[in-house]
Amino acid sequence: MSAFEPNAALRAALDGKLEPWLLRLLGGLGAAVGRFGLVRDGDSILVGVSGGKDSLVLALLLELRRRRVKDRYRLGAASALWDEFPFPDGYVETLGDFFRLIDVPFSTVRGSIYGERGSEGFSCYRCSRQRRRLVFGEALRRGFPVVAFGHHLDDFAQTALSNLAERGVLETMSPRRSWLDGSVEVVRPLMLVREAAIRTAAARLGLPVGSPGCPFKADNRRLELAPIVAKLAKMHRLAREKIVEAALSVPESGGRAGESAWKSAT
Repeated sequence: MSAFEPNAALRAALDGKLEPWLLRLLGGLGAAVGRFGLVRDGDSILVGVSGGKDSLVLALLLELRRRRVKDRYRLGAASALWDEFPFPDGYVETLGDFFRLIDVPFSTVRGSIYGERGSEGFSCYRCSRQRRRLVFGEALRRGFPVVAFGHHLDDFAQTALSNLAERGVLETMSPRRSWLDGSVEVVRPLMLVREAAIRTAAARLGLPVGSPGCPFKADNRRLELAPIVAKLAKMHRLAREKIVEAALSVPESGGRAGESAWKSAT
């Protein structure tokens, strides 16, 4: 893969010339940040980068926001590289070019997708845990106690339906959650943004989207629920928002504080 060359839309955005659609996207991120306290003055935030559209859009939006608001926060990015399933040749260098362009320090950390337990009983859930372990370690090494992941509104809605169907509880991911006995806090600033808007942004801005050749990448319960959420959204255009609103309104998903924050955000 050749060196990354930004298109005109990305160059304009980095020069501060934001089109209305990009301002709306920033507004969605800003609503979550403000209502759920996801980015605070003085934070040091590391974006966990998978190479997918969500994490790249998140990193760019957080950098664009950093240039426009009075809050002072430090931003970095890191990607976990699997020994067994590497990115295509040259892609890591392309990612490096992209992050240099947007002025966000980027690093990589290498490890086994299977971890110490080997491949027996492997699943996407275990892969996610391994990725978090590597990224958290890199965040602490670099002095970033806050880690941002690119989970969006559709992810939140799909997780809520999965927990309802499999566990009998209406619960979704937390907008902000502590890990490792409080050493790391995970935030999800895209939680109010629909996946379709992120996909459109990545295409319009020409972001260098890529992924490792993992044979388990389709083994994901949220992917199985995606068409169900899409069908519900055809019945009611705010179905995603309503599902997440309900999940965040119960004590198990953040209590009444979560309910109040959600209603303020919408």
